[in-house]
This record gives sequence, structure tokens and C-alpha cells, in this order.
Amino acid sequence: MTSLSKSGEFVVRISLLFLAGLLLAEGHQNWIRGKITTHPEVVILIIATYLFAFTLFFLATLRPLNLRLGSTIALLAIIFIIVVSAYVIAAVEFDGVYRTDAMALSHQAAKVLLHGDNPYTSDLQEGLATFSVDPEFLTLTSTGKIITTMNYPALHFLIFLPAVAIGIPDMRFVVFAFEFATLLLMYRKLPPHFKIIGLLPILAGSDLAIGFTSGSLTDFLWILPLIIAAFEIDKPLRAGVAYGFACAIKQITWLAFPFLLVWQWKSAPNDLRKRCCLRFLSYTSLAFLVPNIPFIIWNLPAWIDGVLTPVSAGLVILSQGLSMISQVSGVPLPPVFYMICTVTIFFVLLLNYYLYFDRLKFALWAFPPLILWFSFRALQTYFVHWIPLLIVAITQISVEER
Repeated sequence: MTSLSKSGEFVVRISLLFLAGLLLAEGHQNWIRGKITTHPEVVILIIATYLFAFTLFFLATLRPLNLRLGSTIALLAIIFIIVVSAYVIAAVEFDGVYRTDAMALSHQAAKVLLHGDNPYTSDLQEGLATFSVDPEFLTLTSTGKIITTMNYPALHFLIFLPAVAIGIPDMRFVVFAFEFATLLLMYRKLPPHFKIIGLLPILAGSDLAIGFTSGSLTDFLWILPLIIAAFEIDKPLRAGVAYGFACAIKQITWLAFPFLLVWQWKSAPNDLRKRCCLRFLSYTSLAFLVPNIPFIIWNLPAWIDGVLTPVSAGLVILSQGLSMISQVSGVPLPPVFYMICTVTIFFVLLLNYYLYFDRLKFALWAFPPLILWFSFRALQTYFVHWIPLLIVAITQISVEER
């Protein structure tokens, strides 16, 4: 039995009740989307979901409250509902169809590489057809051209290579493995009284924990190594290697680099600042290059062209950010305007982070989504996937202020 303060006990009980509400909501959604008249297994899963929710009702009101039992059951509830809803969405509602070109192209890139061809010089359009990607979710240039080439660093598709090689048909299994590893790591690292509530922001909307990965977004591939880097941020070797791998998966992580360098500089003793920054830079570069160097040697121009596609290919404006005024309201502002805004915000934040590091130290992970909000392509996924990093920051604040 772990003793709890009255306020701590209240937080744990409310957290269990929140999870019960999530299970009820997902149970209802799975009843709607699960084609229950033709999928009896979905009926069983929905019944189990409701029974699990009622168990949480009971646990939230049990006296005395056993923190360890409550935390363990809460973690199981989170994993359970993610697995159930992921199955219903991926295997039943969309029946194996990929909902994004990112996963389709990366899956196809892994297949192409297994046949001995360079994914950065190959047309991967076959993957879009194979996995029936809806035209709504294709990436277009301003001239109407569909992006059918590899446009991520190499580790984005190399992660899928073993699964493709052994015949696993759906790469969402791989991404969910990364998601579960992220949740388990965070659960292990969070203080005992905050293990439940610390994960709740990820579950505040079902998109981050369930909908986006089920819909074939791949972001948990980079979230896991970046979470490791965040927890190990004061250890240049571990943080650098983990961050380098994150950068080798998706370009969105590159935005954090200068802020991480500021952290290394400001957090180190005065006589070790240069050494810490150089170590972090070296380990980051090494981890980034290891998976990418074969393709850099294979065809450098093709690799550069692919990796820089988000900024050099003239993609159409698509946004839930500031550029939405041009996308839907007809305000005739060109992409270069939003690029100037993005760069300006970036340098303003970086300067303030350096000057006011003591106050802004843990705001590090809040900067990338804010910067991206000003970009001409600013999608919801660019914002919400930083929430796990912000949970780490809040955890570190509570530890530092004890």
C-alpha cells in the first residue's frame, strides 16, 4: 500500500475516471465503425471495453486506494483500448488500407530496397495503388504533381525493412510497437503519484494515441528516440545518439537542434561548455549519418532532393496554422511570406531561449510546434505529437523543484 496525500488521491481517482470515460467513448465509436453485424469479434471487444470501463469506475471509488494496483490497471486499460480501437479502425473500418502516403511510400521504399534498388531514385507510386491511399491524402505540388518519391531520411523506411522482409503486411504494427514502447518508457520514468495523470494528455483526444497511428501516420517512430533524448538530455552521449536517430527518421525533429545546443551550453559548467556541445553535436551527427550514409554515397543528389522535398518541392499550402487564411479564405499570400514568418519566429524564440534560459529551460519542446504553426504547411500532426515531449518537460520541472 502506498500512502497518498488527499490531493494526490483525488488526482489518481479522477484520472481513473477519465480513463473509464475514454473507454466508454471508444467503445461507442467502435460500435459505430466496427461493422458489428459482420464482425462478431468486434462485439466481443466492445463488451470487454465496457466491462473494463466499469472496473475503472469501481477502482476509482474503492477505499482505501492502492496506488500501485490503480496505476497498473490504468496502464493496461490504455494499452487495451489502443489495441482494440486500432484493430477496429485499421483492420475493420479501413480493411488494411493506408490512409497516408507517408506510410505507403515508406513501405514501398523498403520493398524496393529489398530488391536492390535505391528508394531515392525510384518511383514509389506503386505503393499508393497497392495500399489504396485515398487521393485526399496524397501530397501535391503547386503544379498538381503527386509526390511519389522518398521524401524522408533513410531511417524512416529502414525501420520497416525487417517487417517487410519477413512478410508482415501492415506497417502500422511496427508504428504501434514504437508507440507502446514510448508509453511504457514514460510510465516507467514518471513519478509514482503521476504515472496515470502523466499519460492523460496523450489521451485527451483519441487522435494522438489511436486515430493518427491507426490512420497510418508514422510519427511515433521519431517520438520514441526523441523521448529518450529528452529524458537523457543532460548526458550528451545518450541524448545525442537518441536525437540523431530521431533526426534520421523525420525532418520535423531538426527544429529542436539549436535549442538543444543552447541547453547543452547553458547547463554545463563553464569550463565544459564547448566540450559538451561538441560531444552532443558529434554523437547526433554520427547517429544521423549511420543509416543515411549508404544512400548519400549511392546517390547524393537524389538523397538531398528527397530529404529536402518539404521545403524545395513547391508543395501546396495545407494548413491548420496561420496559412489557413490563404488556403481557404483567399488571402493572396505566397509561401515565401509564411517562410519568412517561420524563420523570424524561429530566431526570436532561439534568442529568447538563450537570453532567458533559466525561465524558458523546459519550454524547449513547446517551440517546434509553435514555429511550425507559422509554416505554409502546418498540419495538426505537426503540433500534437510534441505533447509526449512536453509531458517529459513537466516531469523534469517537478523533479528539479523538489
